[in-house]
Amino acid sequence: MASRRWGIYPSDRVDYHARRQPGRAQVIRIPDDITVRYDQLRVALGGSHAVVIRWLMDGMAGRIDALLTARSQRVVPPDDVPMDPSGTDDPDVVPDSQDVVGQDRATGLDEDNPVDDGVESDQEAIEVDDELREVPLQEGDDEPHVPLPAEYGLWARSKIMEFCSLFRVRCPRDGCMLYCLPPIVTELLQIWQLKFQCDDGHTTIFITGEMERDRGSPYVTGQLYHAALCAGLSYTSVSSMLAAIRVHVPTEAHWYAFQSGARGRHIGWCAAVLSYWDAQKASLHAAIRESEEPLVVYVDCRWDSSRNGYHGTVPFINAADDRVIEMVTMTRVEAQSSWNIETRAVERGISSLLEKGIAISEIIHDDNRAVDSIIDRYEILNQKDLWHKCKNIIENFKILQDAKVTAADRSIVDARSRVELAVFTNDMLKQYCRSQQLPVSSTKVTLINRIAEHLGLAAEEYHTVERSRGLKYPELAAHDIAYKLKSWIYTCCRRAKTRGDSRPELLVFDIYTAAQHWAGDHSDCRILPGDRPCGRRQFGDGARFPHGGATHLAVQKFLEEHVTATKMTFYTRARENYMSETFHSVINKFATKRIHWERSHEARLACAALDWNENIRREVAAVYPRRVNNSSVRRRPANTRVLVRRTTRWKDDIRRIIFPE
Repeated sequence: MASRRWGIYPSDRVDYHARRQPGRAQVIRIPDDITVRYDQLRVALGGSHAVVIRWLMDGMAGRIDALLTARSQRVVPPDDVPMDPSGTDDPDVVPDSQDVVGQDRATGLDEDNPVDDGVESDQEAIEVDDELREVPLQEGDDEPHVPLPAEYGLWARSKIMEFCSLFRVRCPRDGCMLYCLPPIVTELLQIWQLKFQCDDGHTTIFITGEMERDRGSPYVTGQLYHAALCAGLSYTSVSSMLAAIRVHVPTEAHWYAFQSGARGRHIGWCAAVLSYWDAQKASLHAAIRESEEPLVVYVDCRWDSSRNGYHGTVPFINAADDRVIEMVTMTRVEAQSSWNIETRAVERGISSLLEKGIAISEIIHDDNRAVDSIIDRYEILNQKDLWHKCKNIIENFKILQDAKVTAADRSIVDARSRVELAVFTNDMLKQYCRSQQLPVSSTKVTLINRIAEHLGLAAEEYHTVERSRGLKYPELAAHDIAYKLKSWIYTCCRRAKTRGDSRPELLVFDIYTAAQHWAGDHSDCRILPGDRPCGRRQFGDGARFPHGGATHLAVQKFLEEHVTATKMTFYTRARENYMSETFHSVINKFATKRIHWERSHEARLACAALDWNENIRREVAAVYPRRVNNSSVRRRPANTRVLVRRTTRWKDDIRRIIFPE
């Protein structure tokens, strides 16, 4: 029989109860003659490791008691070898895993590709597994020095309890799906056994010395990797977390081997997530094809960086149930420019849905003119986000509202404050003083004060004036017309949606009436039909500014320029694309911006979509009324809704793909 190293993997050769120097690991070699004797004894007793261990323990009970007694009395037995003062009984030591990781990551800029050596992920995983695989030794050969991987330092009793508390393990029995209680940890000859039990009494035992179907990592370690990746963590975050609780950090190569997989050996985490996401999309597409309702989708691009992003993702969200039915991710290289990512991704997503037999009746997007041409090419109804339109209109209206008065706009006689007098030059002020036979001074402040007293203006500080003072159209700021215009546009668009009226001319006419109502003219209400009520009740009978005055004419001119029938064609249904923005915030949890995820970017986006689809339509568990307070600064909503707890069944389904029963 060919001899081999004792034990199944390197942690079986380490004595964790020995004194250790901080920051150092130790490797204990088993001589070949002992390995051969152990194999012969195992064959003689029936080929079971448990039988061999039980036979050895029964035969050496007396010696074990003597060793324990000597250790309790702090006496070194004569048969024991004194330990080296440095804390290790083997001169060949391995640096701490964090030092090795720091050297490996010194030049790495990519969270998913720390060593840019041009080797594919599956090839790297194969090399990692070859290092961990047990290779029989030939007679006469010296045992090679195998460094102890840092992750196998997890199996000390205190460390393994901390490790198991990082995540919750579900019962692997079919149909159970209950969380297991904290495990019962036992140890025998450096082989640790974890006994999990769920509430139904199902018991599952995991042994740290056993490989999981030649996966290269034990089952419990893989569970940690899976839980960390599904939570959106990177290797840097996981290593920092484990180092904070004084647990040995897993090797970086082993982490990426689990993430990317190995060809012909086991499926990687990314491939498992993407395959599960494809299956979920197929079920959603089948339900849409069976439904007779028209499909309305929201689209909006999300970049992985605010400046020249590399990845751009366009999710297609169904307006009926707010679920993500398609998601297209493109890189800056594929689109030839970050400016073209959204356009190319929208086109690819529409063609993909059409190829699967899904007809799109309407697309809602932000105000992007490049996307308009693509939607018109496919002859799909084009609608835009109303919030972005109102935001654009109000920004332009505030320019009109905050316009300052100039000397060309008014005369000195029409000035209403010292601020308005300050816009005139010294020569103009002196000329007015001479015409009114007032003393002429060389300083401008003195001239302004004398003219203000002559005009009977109120005494006020030169730098302290009201908000509307010095403005070209003070009535707009005094009555906050910008906010009222935004509210009125929302009201008109929602009324058009309720009536089912898609004519932009009528929508524009309703918006134009605001200028007449604010001027106190309600004559336009008489020509409206009965199904289109006037907004007089909302505006009131009082006038905000004189009818036919400069402010009235300025507001009318502004509406004629920025609110036209051509521009308002995309807002007759009052669509709002806030669901896309909300989903982007969920993506930030799994794929943080300004971090380049080269290998796992699409898998992390798939995790965000799976988590979104599972928890978007949660039921309301309770409703609490608003607490009465006397604050008028921040009004709280009438009621507070408490939703049911979030679920993560998708994580368990992916776990079953990676770790089949």
